[in-house]
Amino acid sequence: MNKAIVLVPILLALVSAGATLERNHVFQDDVGYWGDVVGKSPLKPRGYNSLGMAYASRGMYDKAFELYSTSMALYKMRGGSKQGLYNVYINNGLAYANIRSYGKAIEYYNMAVSLLPDIPVAYNDRGIIHALQQRPKQALDDFSRSLALDPTFIDAYHSRGFFFLNTGRYDDAILDMISALHLKPDDPSLYGIRGCAYVKKGQYEKGIEDLTRAITAFPTSSSYYVNRGTAYDATGQLASAMRDLTMALLLGARDANTYVNRGIIYGKQGLSVEAMKDFEQAILLEPANAAGYFNRGYLNRRLGNLKAARNDFTKACSLGEKTACAAVQDGL
Repeated sequence: MNKAIVLVPILLALVSAGATLERNHVFQDDVGYWGDVVGKSPLKPRGYNSLGMAYASRGMYDKAFELYSTSMALYKMRGGSKQGLYNVYINNGLAYANIRSYGKAIEYYNMAVSLLPDIPVAYNDRGIIHALQQRPKQALDDFSRSLALDPTFIDAYHSRGFFFLNTGRYDDAILDMISALHLKPDDPSLYGIRGCAYVKKGQYEKGIEDLTRAITAFPTSSSYYVNRGTAYDATGQLASAMRDLTMALLLGARDANTYVNRGIIYGKQGLSVEAMKDFEQAILLEPANAAGYFNRGYLNRRLGNLKAARNDFTKACSLGEKTACAAVQDGL
C-alpha cells in the first residue's frame, strides 16, 4: 500500500507570536487589575495596553482594539517611550492575526518595524503572517532578520524551524533546532520540530526519540502522534504506530491522510474491514485524496473486488497517482 505524506500544519494558532508577548505582565485577575489601573491613572497609556491584552486573551477583540487605540493616542500625545508604543503595535498585530485579518496585522507589524527597526520581535511575528499568506520569501527574510538582530531569540528559531519543516527544508529545520536547543535545552517544542524533521528525512529512530520527549510535555498535540506513528510504522512497530495514529484521531487530527495511514497499518495486520472503513473515511473527508482511492483500490483488488478496484485506481489516476495509472493500464 502507498504511504500518504503527513505534514505539520503551519502555526495557525500563532504560538510563536504569542510567546513573544513578554512586554507587559498580565495578572490572573487581569481585567480587574488593569481596569483599576486605568481608572486611577486615565492618562497613562500602559494601563490601556495591558487591559487590551487582557480582553484579547478572552477573545474580546473589539474591546481590545478600542483600548489599544486609546493607548496609542496617549503615547503619541504625551511623547511616551518608543518601546511602549512598539508594544501596542505588536499587540494590535497579534490581535488582528488571531481574527485572521492578516492585512491589518501586517500594517501594525510594519509600524513596529519602522518605529524600532533594531528589535527582533516584529520581524518574527510579521514573518509568521507572511508564511500564513503563502509568501515564503518574505517570511524567511523576516525570520532571518529577527535572528540576525538577536541570535539568542528562541521564538525566531522556532518560527524559522517550523517554516523550514513545512517547506521541505528538513536539514535546515534540524540545524535551527540544534542551535535553539543549545540555548534552551529543555524546550520540548524544539524537540517536536526536530523530531518531525527527522521523520521526514527517514531518520526514524531519532524522530521517535525527539517526538517522545515532545509528547511527554504536550500529550494533546495530535501532529506529534501522527509523525511518531509514521516513524513506528516505518520501523515495523505496528502496534505502536496504530496506538499513535488512533490517539491523533481521538485528539482531533481529522485529516484524510491520518485515516489513510492507519488504514494501511490495519491492512498490514490483515484487518481488512477496519482498513476499508479508514480509507472510506479518508475519501469522505477529502474527496480528492488520491491516496485514499489508491489504497482502497489496492485493498479491493486483494479482496477480489476487481470492478471496485478498477474504479478506485481510475479515480486515483485522475488525481495524479501514477502507480494507479500503471495498474489501470495493466488491467489491474
